[in-house]
Amino acid sequence: PPTRPPASPPPATSPAAPASPSTPSSPPTPSAPPLLCLNDIESCAFLSDGECDDGGAASLYVLCVYGHDCADCGSRSRFPPETPKPP
Repeated sequence: PPTRPPASPPPATSPAAPASPSTPSSPPTPSAPPLLCLNDIESCAFLSDGECDDGGAASLYVLCVYGHDCADCGSRSRFPPETPKPP
């Protein structure tokens, strides 16, 4: 009967790489507060008229609830900036 060829030796294994020192992870970055962006005709009669009317930054008028003229004003911070108090 035919003879089998000799078995090959198992492949050489490389030594395990040393564990890399763990670096301390940095604290998670705080997420930005959620934005307010509503197009609500009930609280903004001048919705989508091409002029920002919610009284926030770059607003031309204060005719709508803050954040409710998103089509014209864009997204707003959930918390409007405080208005300066008179001296």
